[in-house]
Amino acid sequence: MMSIQAATASVRQGLLASTIVAVAVGAAPAAAVAQAGGSAESTTVEDVVVTAQKREERIIDVPIAISSVSQQQLQNQTLVTLSDLGARLPNVLATGSSLFPNFTIRGVSSQSGGSPGFAPAVGVYVDEVFQGRDRAFNVPFDGVARVEVLRGPQGTLYGKNTIGGTINVITQKPTDEFKGEAAVLYGNLDFNQETLTVSGPIVPGKVTALVSGLHKSRDGYIENRFTGKDINSYDGYGGRARVIVTPVDGLTLDFSADYYQQEGSEALQTVSYVPLPFPPFNAQPQPDPKKRKVDLDAPIAGERKVWGGAARADYELPFARLTAIAAYRKYTSSFQDDSDGLRLDEFSVGRAEDGVISSQEVRLTSTAPGPFSWIAGAYFYQEKVNSLYNIQLGSQFPSPLFGLPPLPANFRETALQAAVINEKSYAAFGSITYDLSDSLRLQGGLRYTHEKKNLFYAQVHPRVTNGLIYAFALPVPPRTDDLSEGVWTGDLSLSYKFTPNQVGYVKYSRGYKAGGFQADVISPPPNTPPASFDFAPEYVNNYEAGLKGRWLDGRLSVNTAVFYLDYSNKQERVNTGISFLISNAGEARVKGAEVEFAALPLAGLEITGSVGVLDAKYTSFKNAGGLGIDFDGNRLTGAPRLTGTLAAQYERPLTDKLSGVVRGELIHMDYIYTDTANSRDLRQRVNTQLNARVGVQTDRWGLYLWGKNLTDELILGGGTKVITVTARGVNVGRTYGLEARARF
Repeated sequence: MMSIQAATASVRQGLLASTIVAVAVGAAPAAAVAQAGGSAESTTVEDVVVTAQKREERIIDVPIAISSVSQQQLQNQTLVTLSDLGARLPNVLATGSSLFPNFTIRGVSSQSGGSPGFAPAVGVYVDEVFQGRDRAFNVPFDGVARVEVLRGPQGTLYGKNTIGGTINVITQKPTDEFKGEAAVLYGNLDFNQETLTVSGPIVPGKVTALVSGLHKSRDGYIENRFTGKDINSYDGYGGRARVIVTPVDGLTLDFSADYYQQEGSEALQTVSYVPLPFPPFNAQPQPDPKKRKVDLDAPIAGERKVWGGAARADYELPFARLTAIAAYRKYTSSFQDDSDGLRLDEFSVGRAEDGVISSQEVRLTSTAPGPFSWIAGAYFYQEKVNSLYNIQLGSQFPSPLFGLPPLPANFRETALQAAVINEKSYAAFGSITYDLSDSLRLQGGLRYTHEKKNLFYAQVHPRVTNGLIYAFALPVPPRTDDLSEGVWTGDLSLSYKFTPNQVGYVKYSRGYKAGGFQADVISPPPNTPPASFDFAPEYVNNYEAGLKGRWLDGRLSVNTAVFYLDYSNKQERVNTGISFLISNAGEARVKGAEVEFAALPLAGLEITGSVGVLDAKYTSFKNAGGLGIDFDGNRLTGAPRLTGTLAAQYERPLTDKLSGVVRGELIHMDYIYTDTANSRDLRQRVNTQLNARVGVQTDRWGLYLWGKNLTDELILGGGTKVITVTARGVNVGRTYGLEARARF
């Protein structure tokens, strides 16, 4: 078995080699790997077509750092949901849980931390429909054609909550002939997953339809010694349907709907406990995170439901395509957690959140030939979020720490925090492209966004003992707050085509994320509620240069980017010791580079890799840790200095119809801080994971063995420190199994 040290050394050598290759062929800056031909005979890397700019274009010609992952690549890597893509793309991470993942692009996060007033900074779209809050972000991959990840602010064509980047999930279109695909996966921890996709004509030439479904489940991997049951399990199912109608020439109607439900038990791993010098705290068992065992006496649960539908119309005019998209989405979610991390009746927390979203977009996209092209449109977005947070204090809460006597045996205190946020967003945007010559292209765009939000907030104690309120939540009478702001964002780029397959660009873009509300639990310190619940919007100026292209007669694709991000008023969620507050950091800056490559050195062999380098810091963050405690110079959360992947896949014919395939991949991540204070005991350490897949296949079926985290890396991620307990997220250990796939 390869040791962790050997794996780390191997991936570093591979990353260095890939960088040398990039320099040798003249690559020096954009990002997105072209895909291999997909057969054992192919020796050229194919062009990748994306819709990142609302029209079909070669990825080489788009002046944006993009990664595109095809359906076949998702299958080759045994990826199930969107969060599985984390760390496989340069400067892109997915941390947190399967229920509530956190996507980070270039050190900028999508995570709200459960606060309904704190919007994500990375947007997730499915077929151009914004998914809203992070509760709905972990899209399952049934019926998915590809995933496009756009790094850097997308303030012109997307705008809404995309200051860090955009993740576009593009589903499969229904086919004109009957087709289907089914897959079954089984593995240790009683993991099982079943997917089915069926597509075909309803009315030939007029109506086509596609239906897909998915079920997945897995047992828990943390043993709760208090109950004797395993936790951090999941069970999810759902599906999507899509119908495309072409009633007349030039008009296409596209209707879609989806539903997904997931439930399980999610808990942090207690990693350290400093015993208090009095019973029963001095008799608690010490945790052992390496054995993934906990002692939790309160209920542990989590669930989410996400569903919605969209209608799209495309009409071909003589000079342009008119597109209209209307969507309605809804989600519900909840979790319950034993926050004290011990087998004591101290305190537990829970949250329920639901949201209703509607959006409409209308745009014109030019189609006439010539050096000048354009896009113009308008966008409306409306969202309502309801949140209810509860805190339960029990009789074993360590009140002597606060100068209070021990609590009576019948003590029980409940605090409830309710928040309702209504939001309306209006935007108008336009983008133009002009070919100054056969090789030189100028592109620019502007977007105006007007945001209106209002908040209702209250925090009460419906249940107390002896008339005392001990603490974790201040009483806050019902309050309201509102904000209104209008902002211009946009981009400007100049690209040069050195050859038809080698394009360089320079780019400036400005991004924005609207202000919001402190709508989480208000706890001491401070000892009084804030005078205003709102916080300011954040802005970023992005400067980028890139080069994308193919070399060596199409056998090698190398795409790179270098960038500088200058943030002002960056919004951050700061731990006050007991609760969290949203704060505006004064300034932050991110410098970095990205490289992706794909090579086909010989028929059947594909070698791919990526490198991401980040230097992300707060240049000014005053009084963030309390009065006089500055975070100036601290690293941004979720911003490793180095991430990288190296993978090789080899396919070889065994008979006229049967071929064998073997794949191995290394995924490496430098250490990251998980809180703005850069606490060392919450830092995630350097780690390298080894994955593999081997099997046999034909055009109709495939049978594979797969393994993930084969080095059995233990990774402790983000978490909390409350009183004397430190609890952190912990990853799944080594997993492996069997996959069967059939096409018909």
